[in-house]
Amino acid sequence: MQETNAQVVHLIQPSKISEILKTTLTGGLYIALLLANDGSLVAGASIPNEDDKPSTDLVENNWSSVGALVAGTWSILEDRARNFYVGEGIGEDYLMLDCAKGKICVAKVEDFLACLVAEETVELGLLKAKMKGLSGYLKEELSFVEEAFK
Repeated sequence: MQETNAQVVHLIQPSKISEILKTTLTGGLYIALLLANDGSLVAGASIPNEDDKPSTDLVENNWSSVGALVAGTWSILEDRARNFYVGEGIGEDYLMLDCAKGKICVAKVEDFLACLVAEETVELGLLKAKMKGLSGYLKEELSFVEEAFK
């Protein structure tokens, strides 16, 4: 039986995934999202920014907008990358965005996108390391869901 993203989302317990996402929120990271490929929110977690910056509140209240922007950007870059890579070169990449008000890291995890949002003071290397850890853990959790369709 061929699984669909919608079927997998129904088997995932968003509260459990949110708890997994929340474990990454230390050291300046304040938002973690798991998104479907189309940018729709599967699960999310956040903690208040230490400085109580208004930009944090703005992002927290617009998770779906962040998801849509991140998924759209990922899709465009992935399509462009296919023109340059041959074989399996795309699967391990991360999208790192260094913005004026913070930093964002996005990675493909199975058929989903994981997204971390951090303060502008967080080093990109730390953000990527956190994403690697989160991606590995999420792959493990999502493999249980995949097994249900075999």
